Amino acid sequence: MTDLRTYLAYLTLYENNFRVLHWKIAGPNFHTTHERYGAYYDKLGAMLDETAEQIITVGATPVAMTEALSLLDETETTAITVNPALEISPEVADTAAAHMFEQLRAMAAELASNTTFPPEVADVFMDHARYFRIEGTYKLGRCKVTPSTED
Repeated sequence: MTDLRTYLAYLTLYENNFRVLHWKIAGPNFHTTHERYGAYYDKLGAMLDETAEQIITVGATPVAMTEALSLLDETETTAITVNPALEISPEVADTAAAHMFEQLRAMAAELASNTTFPPEVADVFMDHARYFRIEGTYKLGRCKVTPSTED
């Protein structure tokens, strides 16, 4: 079962991944793709804040970066990492993004269905799951992207 702190750890890593994709994207449609990835890391930053606030609401403690990395090592899901030394094409970025969005959608949906959370906490995660589904399945899906673990 996904817990709030593990979800926060994934959001922390993936917000950083989207920053790297934003910085390193190159190739056709650069301006449009660059702006889209800037919006993605802004959105994940806002979700980080919301998630930390919900963690506090339920009486737990948010994670710092070092603890987030440790939590990622303990999960059964393989986290995606983006190599900042590489130039990244829009196709590679979109494939990595689709995979990250799917992982985050599954975790957020699981949190949203947790009956021990107050409804207003569960609603936050339902909104997150909906965002990841729309961006990953519908918007990136129009780019003919298939999630892959090779990125």
